[in-house]
Amino acid sequence: YVVWGNDLGWFHLLVVAIHTVAGLVLARTALQLGMNLELSLIGGVLFLVNVTHVRAVQWISGLDYPLALVCGLGAVLCFARHLFTGKPAWLLGSYGCLMLGVMSHFSIVAVLPFCLYWSWSHGIGFNAALRKLLPISALVGVMLLFLLGITAKTSSTWHSIGLYAEGDFLGLVAGMSRVLLWFLSRLLSTAHWYLVPVYVLQTWELYVGCAVLAVLLVLVWKRSSPGAICAVWILMFLAPFLLVTEATVLGLLTGPSRYLYSATVGSSLLLAWGIQWVSHRISSGGRLVGGGILAAVLVSSYISLKQAEAFSHYTSGRAYAYNQDFD
Repeated sequence: YVVWGNDLGWFHLLVVAIHTVAGLVLARTALQLGMNLELSLIGGVLFLVNVTHVRAVQWISGLDYPLALVCGLGAVLCFARHLFTGKPAWLLGSYGCLMLGVMSHFSIVAVLPFCLYWSWSHGIGFNAALRKLLPISALVGVMLLFLLGITAKTSSTWHSIGLYAEGDFLGLVAGMSRVLLWFLSRLLSTAHWYLVPVYVLQTWELYVGCAVLAVLLVLVWKRSSPGAICAVWILMFLAPFLLVTEATVLGLLTGPSRYLYSATVGSSLLLAWGIQWVSHRISSGGRLVGGGILAAVLVSSYISLKQAEAFSHYTSGRAYAYNQDFD
């Protein structure tokens, strides 16, 4: 704001730039975690054009989501480098990235359990990994309390806290379960196409969410590579947003778009893995088939992003008109 004032165009370019950096860091982190170069790059490209990002990228108020993800991915990348090299500097870099990420958005705390899982899955002792993560975990816990104290009372966070005080435990748990299934369904139904109106929860979406959850759990149970890592990432990065009550989520005009931003890292890599699997399974012309599928997804993404853009313009205009901010 100090640099260019209240110019929305520059703010939009800033969000897009950070989103682009997030895609690049995603590809580099996936490579560091053991995925091959082709899979990492395709996953990064699919992440960049994911239609689910309509709120996190197209709306300048969503700046905190791409910014937090860049820092969170940086924390994972540095932590993995530390485990491979043993150099303390990488561990300190991981701590620093995580602190910056949490200051951007609290959901980046999911990096901690993800790093713990990834360490265990790669043969590093659970206790050894836990000792490395305990110092930063304690510091992050204190920071979260501070950040909660300075968060605006009109935010969805405080709105949800108020609803928690009024609701019963079983009802809240049931609501969390439905929200999780809806989130999982939207990772599929609004990924690179618009299959549903974004502002309404369809009953059948809950059944799709059950199917997606079952697939993710099977991937984790089978410890398939890289499927298990992607599945754990999705579940870890959806978990913080389950604290937002069902009533709050259902009241969002644009649906749960921004809450899915970090989780789409895992879903984008899973889709890239599927495309790569198909191309490798076909003995003759498999690469062409895989390339054709990727091209079709990119075309579908472009068409659907145009629809998302139109909806974004409508909701923005509606908000400005409601506040009589006609300028």
